Amino acid sequence: MDQVHQETGLWWLFLITGILWVLVSLVVLQFEAKSVATVGVLVGVVLLFAGINEFAIMATNPGWKWLHAVLGVLFIATGIWGMIHPFEAFATLASVLGFILVLKGVMDIMTSVMTKGYNDLWGLQLAVGMIEILLAFWVSASPAYLGQNFEKRAILIIIFVGMMALARGITEIVLSFGLRKLNKETAAA
Repeated sequence: MDQVHQETGLWWLFLITGILWVLVSLVVLQFEAKSVATVGVLVGVVLLFAGINEFAIMATNPGWKWLHAVLGVLFIATGIWGMIHPFEAFATLASVLGFILVLKGVMDIMTSVMTKGYNDLWGLQLAVGMIEILLAFWVSASPAYLGQNFEKRAILIIIFVGMMALARGITEIVLSFGLRKLNKETAAA
């Protein structure tokens, strides 16, 4: 019981990272699609932030530290690569956007179902996962929209990155309050 109380005592860390993710989404959604290079660098910065966030999660999650460490390293390495090679980052993200959305949607759905017992707002994450999967099929089935017009692709990528940052922010804020509640319950016991 002491270990649970100690681990849930870091609930504020998820509140801070959740707020930061929401702020990142606001900044990202202010970008215009004028420059493919700007979008590539933007994706790199968001991936760097995601990597740092994975290491913060690793500090509070005793069972999956190795997975968060691997994801953190991958995100940071990819983020650095994206900032060094912004044109390639943009082209790569544009071509695999549907696949990324399916993976993210499935992970959000699985997480929401697995946390249903102690996460009062699990339905929010379930809805986000379903929307991501629907968006993945729309992106994959719309070659005319995503053709060679880089500005339209850039707009879609900006919206995708902004919405992913917003979804992660909301998820982490909700998680922080769930951990806070659990922390208070274990302190009382």
